[in-house]
Amino acid sequence: MKRWKTTLVAVLVFAAILAYVLLVERNKEPPARPEVMPSPTPVTLLDIAPGDVRAVQATDGTDTLRLTREGEDGAWQVAEGQGYGQRSPANEISVSLAVEELAHLEARVVVLDAVSDLATYGLAPPALELTLERTDGSEARLAAGREAPDGTAFYVQLAGDPRLYLVDHYRIEPFLRWISTPPYAPTPASE
Repeated sequence: MKRWKTTLVAVLVFAAILAYVLLVERNKEPPARPEVMPSPTPVTLLDIAPGDVRAVQATDGTDTLRLTREGEDGAWQVAEGQGYGQRSPANEISVSLAVEELAHLEARVVVLDAVSDLATYGLAPPALELTLERTDGSEARLAAGREAPDGTAFYVQLAGDPRLYLVDHYRIEPFLRWISTPPYAPTPASE
């Protein structure tokens, strides 16, 4: 009989502790952790339908690459650049993916609301100037400066916007690389 009472007391103590945890402790706010920084919300810089982009021009100060949509199918072409005069088919997948990233450009964070010294961020002159031409004739322009210290982003400024942004490296880098090595379509293997 004594064993039964001990078990009943243990069950009641457990039920009381469980009720306390569920009703009181569960609703408490966690303690503040100052060493944990919240992730910044991405900032939309451009929101253009990729199909509305008819050309992209990239300039690094010495050379220019121009990619245009040609023909009824809207296939991408390498239109101009130093050392290659004729239009040539571009690697459709690579260019389409890069243009889509650029057309829906987001910044990680706003670094500054206004930049007083552009040279500090590699924007005087910019390392890369990008222009997206839309089918309606309007343009979106941005300047990319040097890489951030961690190497994962570029400092970017939109034309007409005084703010300085950090934009992920992978969104800008293809255009910088393609100036010296254009994204030509692969040559089919002969039999």
